[in-house]
Amino acid sequence: MTARLLGFDPASGLAQWWLEDGDGNWAQKSSQRVEALLDLNREAVSHCDPYNAARDVRMVARIPLIVIAKWRNELGVDYWNPDHQDKVDALLNDADWRWLRTDAPSPLRGFGAQVLQHREVGPVLRSSKGAK
Repeated sequence: MTARLLGFDPASGLAQWWLEDGDGNWAQKSSQRVEALLDLNREAVSHCDPYNAARDVRMVARIPLIVIAKWRNELGVDYWNPDHQDKVDALLNDADWRWLRTDAPSPLRGFGAQVLQHREVGPVLRSSKGAK
């Protein structure tokens, strides 16, 4: 298998790879270093007021780009589509995705303080095997 780095964005930590197996099969792999963002989320839950100065906007989550891609590819949830807002809200309220939230846990939402321990999320793969 050969792998070629297509691009890396140091600001977001997002890397794009092109993979080939030598038999004409290919895959595109994406991964992202999310440690800094997860640290910010943990800090925000413990110490930050989620509202802006005017108290009219409330930050509830910071979502790495790789997670947005994972939701789209694996769950069919398009973060950027306003029609999918209910699905995005449901994912953010799910204990499996708690580590994305920046607000404190609430008994009304019913999720705990589960935190992702991994330092890299991915890969998100697209492959020629499913293409026709």
